[in-house]
Amino acid sequence: MKYRFTVVLLALCFIVLGNLKCSNAMREEKSNQLKATQYYEKALELEKDKEYNEALKYYRKSLEIYEDEEVKEAYLKLLAAIGPM
Repeated sequence: MKYRFTVVLLALCFIVLGNLKCSNAMREEKSNQLKATQYYEKALELEKDKEYNEALKYYRKSLEIYEDEEVKEAYLKLLAAIGPM
């Protein structure tokens, strides 16, 4: 009986620890997405202000953190319009 209790207790510990690890990973991913979004929004502002080279830098920063198709498309469109730095 004592052995069965120990096995169940260990199983519960693994489940709880596994959920904590997943929760931290999800939090980190959300944080990365937020930071990437902030860089993307800054790039859009810079592009609007015709500061194209700076905008490209912020697009790249955003893509380094979190690869997003919308950001990649905007980056490539601007790059094609002004050429490489």
